[in-house]
This record gives sequence, structure tokens and C-alpha cells, in this order.
Amino acid sequence: MKGAILPLLVAVILCMGGCSSNLLESVSDDSSREADIESARIAIDDGDYQRAADILEPGYDPLAPDHEIARILASAYMGKAGMDFTYVLENSDESDGDSFDTLASALTLDITGQARPGSESGGGRFIVFDSADDMLGDLGKAKEFLDALFKSHVDNHRAPDQDDIIRMGVASAAHFIITVGKAAAELNGCNIPVNKYAYREIFPDDAGLDALLDDFSSLIDDPENDTLASLREDLVQVSAAIDVFDEVLGPYEDIAREFSDFLSKILGGETIENFTGINLAGYIRTELLGYN
Repeated sequence: MKGAILPLLVAVILCMGGCSSNLLESVSDDSSREADIESARIAIDDGDYQRAADILEPGYDPLAPDHEIARILASAYMGKAGMDFTYVLENSDESDGDSFDTLASALTLDITGQARPGSESGGGRFIVFDSADDMLGDLGKAKEFLDALFKSHVDNHRAPDQDDIIRMGVASAAHFIITVGKAAAELNGCNIPVNKYAYREIFPDDAGLDALLDDFSSLIDDPENDTLASLREDLVQVSAAIDVFDEVLGPYEDIAREFSDFLSKILGGETIENFTGINLAGYIRTELLGYN
């Protein structure tokens, strides 16, 4: 069942029309499109995500998106960001209830065990700080391609494709985790934490913890940046993916539970519209740090 969650969808090619004088040109255009798609897919299979993007992106029109190409480009940029969601699908049934860690395990790019260069690893899992902006940019691009598909469906009075909603939810969960981790890293001057042990390394159980979490909350809520708005947008997309998981798999399937648990604990009883840095700091304290 899990292997069918994110199938590579093949777009339906419409029959060619028009007068006979344009027939050869139409055949040529279609042949070129198919050749580019095949080349891009091969590049993705080889892990050469940038080449896949270079092949397909120049001719892509976000105002009239080719759905098949948009999905491949989204996959390419998620790959560039270091997303390996297959690992989550294969290991979600082995989770010990740490949904944050389970979803963060999909991030495989520039992972280190060091909070700071030269520090000893205490089981923490960190992303090298200098790679954060590129990862967030790539995930943002993936979301743009998927969002263009959503808008195209709305313009044509159709519901978005369920697989696209799940892809968006996966990209948004990763975007959320990296954004939160980057804020924590900026506050502590270290690499980006992406599991509970990493958060425990940089938020130690000492007299300064309350002040550190207050500073973190203020950083998230700072009106001078768009961090809070970005996080809320991510949570909206995660919530939409959960609805699809529940409909397709049922709420008790392992991966559906992981996403639902992640969202409910992050919100802590609040709605997404009322989610703030205070909620996030509370989540870090109770769910990731576990000091209280």
C-alpha cells in the first residue's frame, strides 16, 4: 500500500489536431517533449536532479503548466533538497512515536552529527548550516511547481490531484522542519537540528532554558521577517495531505498517523491561523526536549 502512495503519474497526451500543414511540426514538438521527459526521468533516477531541472525548466510555463513536466520538476527540486521520502514510507511502522524525527529522516543532504565544527556527536542529527538556504530554496521551487498545478485545476473547475496534494504535504513538512531548525541554529550559532537529540544539545536543561525558548519564540514571531507566515502555509499543506492520507489509507495507517501526530502536536490545540512562536516553543519544550 505504501509503495502506491506516490506513484509517478503519466499525463494523458491529447490527440493532435489542426490542419495538415502543421502536422509535422506538431509531431516534432511532441517527440521533443517526450524525449526531454525521458531524459529528465533518467537524470532523476541517476540522482542528477539539476540536470533534470535544466532539461525541462527552460520551456516550462507556470501560467499554463504541463502537468507531467511540473510533477517531474517538483520531484527534481525535492531531490536537490535532499528529500528521500522512501525512507519514511519504509520505516514509519518502526517509529517510536517521534513523528518529528520520522518525517525529518527524509532529509538526507549535508547531514552531520556535530552541532558545531569539532564538537562531539551526542546522537544529534544536524544539517550543515550553510546548506539551509539552498535546501529551502529548492523546496520552495518544488512547492511553486505543485502550486501551479493546483491553480490550473481550480481554473478548470477540477479538484487537485491527490498525489499532488501529498507531494505538497511532504515538501511542506520538510520546509517546516528546516525553517524551524534554521531559526534555532541562528539563535544558538550552530548547525541546524533535525531530531530531538539535536534539539537537546542546543537547548540544554539548565537555568537559561526559559530565556532561550522565549528568544526563539520572539524570533519566529518577529514581524520583520515572514517566518511565521511561511510556517503557517506549510502547516496548511500538511493538513491537506493528512486529509488525503485519511481518505486513501485510513487514519490508522502508519504514515497517516505520523503526519497527523506531527500536526496535532505542533499546533497544541490551536488552529493554524492562531499558531505562533509560543506554540512552537511549547512543542520544542514538551515534545522534543521532554524536560517537563
